[in-house]
Amino acid sequence: MLPKNGRTNILQGNTHTPGTGRDRWGSSLEDLVSAIEDADARAAELKYWRRELEEAHERIFAKAERKIVAETGGAAIPITAPITLPIIDIGAWQGEPPPRQFAWGNWLPLVQTTMLTGKGGVGKSLLAQMLMTAIAMGIPFLGMDTRSMPALYWTNEDDPDELWRRQDAINQMLGIEMADLKGRLHLVSLCGEADTSLVTFDHDLRMKTTDGWAELRQAIDQLKIGIFAIDNVTDAMAGDMNDVHQVAQFVNLLTGVAIDTQGAALLLHHPNKAGDEWLGSVAWHNKVRSRLVLERPADAVDMDLRVLSSAKANYGPHGGDITLRWLSGAFIRDDALPESMRATLDQTARSAADNEIFLACLAQRNIQERAVSEKQSPTYAPSVFAEMPEAKGLSKKRLAAAMDRLFRLGRIERAELWKGPDRKPVYGLHEVAADGAGNGAGNTVRATESGSPQPAENRAGNAGNIHTPSLQEGGASPSGATAPPPEWDDDDDIPIDWGPT
Repeated sequence: MLPKNGRTNILQGNTHTPGTGRDRWGSSLEDLVSAIEDADARAAELKYWRRELEEAHERIFAKAERKIVAETGGAAIPITAPITLPIIDIGAWQGEPPPRQFAWGNWLPLVQTTMLTGKGGVGKSLLAQMLMTAIAMGIPFLGMDTRSMPALYWTNEDDPDELWRRQDAINQMLGIEMADLKGRLHLVSLCGEADTSLVTFDHDLRMKTTDGWAELRQAIDQLKIGIFAIDNVTDAMAGDMNDVHQVAQFVNLLTGVAIDTQGAALLLHHPNKAGDEWLGSVAWHNKVRSRLVLERPADAVDMDLRVLSSAKANYGPHGGDITLRWLSGAFIRDDALPESMRATLDQTARSAADNEIFLACLAQRNIQERAVSEKQSPTYAPSVFAEMPEAKGLSKKRLAAAMDRLFRLGRIERAELWKGPDRKPVYGLHEVAADGAGNGAGNTVRATESGSPQPAENRAGNAGNIHTPSLQEGGASPSGATAPPPEWDDDDDIPIDWGPT
């Protein structure tokens, strides 16, 4: 029913002139009734036109279906919604496919996430910062070419001053200046921040990005970052490392950025206590297309040596490793060192290892309360130690050289170790603690029967006073102790490294 006057009346409220009761309220009620009637009429009109539109829609689709049937001569084909799944048009693939591209050698593929793992303290953060620097400058790194692109290193491990010190050493190793990196390398430190997570997960295990992620993504877009490193997983992902789906979502997020920027992502992670190369689900290994491992060589004598290996390479040759060395605060390929420098470093490393073997033997003898001496005697330390399994086959000559070095460095001294069965002090060698207080072996009473003869180790140099031997070559150690002139045997022709003076 259409309004009587052909238009909708809107109740405006009480606008009449006050008068009697009927004059006062009558017109308002009439307006209200009229408005309700108009609304009912409009609703009926809308219902009519809605039905007309639905019938017209049905007629149009029926006509289209009849036309299809007439053209194909077949049965009616139902009309369905278009497919939204991003199906690749392989018909568009013509000619040779594009070659794979990498940010570094063939170990760090573009448009993918690479994971770097290694034990704490092995140097993952240093390696990542060096790699980001080399890529930012487009210069070779550890013997492999890089693809030049702006780089960002995001860390929660080290404060800005430590990043500065590290960058200074990196620059010296790579032969660049800080000014060269402006606009190319970007460092972010969240060290000390309470919440550094980039993603969290709700009760339904759906991933939610944080404000931190929004800030990172904004920086990547505005600075046109090509490669970014996340150091490390435990700070970035506030979720269950062992949950396959959570891990997959997080890695997919990083890979999505790599695809958007046509760059790459590097993710740093730690091993677990069981000795596996990563902490958590196997999805960490499966979701990344490349995985690198940094570790110290097994049974390495030189503690500055590292091995970087390719543990997974979906887009490149499997396996392969690079031997590198920590030197002056940065990494360098071991085979890139000059031969003279490598020989010096090898000798220094061997001398340091010999020192530790000597100290291990000395500790074992003192635990057993079997004193050894620096003097030529049945308890002469190099002779005694050469027969011990802790010496690992080291010759008496090298052990004597180690003893001399340790005297000169102030790491061993002759002192009272314990009381013998006759209550007399027993003197011998022991390791000096870092604070110079010794190893605490003094005043230890040996539980032997009174009056029993003292073994040779209890008689080792018992002179009643702490012995200060004379130093070969006339030098003195940092502690003031001096070393005796040992009598060398000829079982080893290896030259002796006297250590720092």
